[in-house]
Amino acid sequence: MREENAGLRGIINKNSGNSSKPPSSDGHKKIHNSRARTGKKVGGQIGHRGNQPEFHENPTKLIEVKAKKCKSGGRYQYTEESYTRKQHVDIEVVTNITEYREYTGICEFCGGKSRNRAPLNDSITYGNNIKSISNMLLVEGNVSVNRTSQIMSEITGGLVKLSEGTLCKWSRDLSKLLAPTIQKIKEKLLIAPVLHKDETGVWVDKKLRWFHVESVK
Repeated sequence: MREENAGLRGIINKNSGNSSKPPSSDGHKKIHNSRARTGKKVGGQIGHRGNQPEFHENPTKLIEVKAKKCKSGGRYQYTEESYTRKQHVDIEVVTNITEYREYTGICEFCGGKSRNRAPLNDSITYGNNIKSISNMLLVEGNVSVNRTSQIMSEITGGLVKLSEGTLCKWSRDLSKLLAPTIQKIKEKLLIAPVLHKDETGVWVDKKLRWFHVESVK
């Protein structure tokens, strides 16, 4: 009975760490932190040199802060090297909407019509910048479709309202454009001397799904 009990326990306790079972069979388990406490405070430690942002060498706007006169009435004299640099960095989201008006003209002599056509196929056409930002949020940022639509509406002051179908179409279009690049990546993976593989669990619609990753050093 002891041998049988030990054998059954061995089967139950098998996982990807002590057998050939794949990590996906372990389920979504919380990994406990095994590091020992050091007693140090959270955050940067005393003496640690922090990472400071670098100055931009080509500012879009330059303001020279110079007082002209001293209280004594004299004028201040400045040299080219007597300044200290400080930079204010910000971004601005501008929504550009270009309207084309296609006029139909009639010749005053023969009555012939001139139907002028704008370089657009649809009534509303979205530019590549909107498509790029949306795909960056969806694919690279892992932002949900409905949240991406909401973000695009918020940063444009409600001027750009994208449907979930439109966002999904843009994602599929991007996938088609990247097909040749993805094929080259696959070919390099197949001939790599060492191939690294991993899988990560993620919950989708309350179901555990798995992302499989292959990479080379």
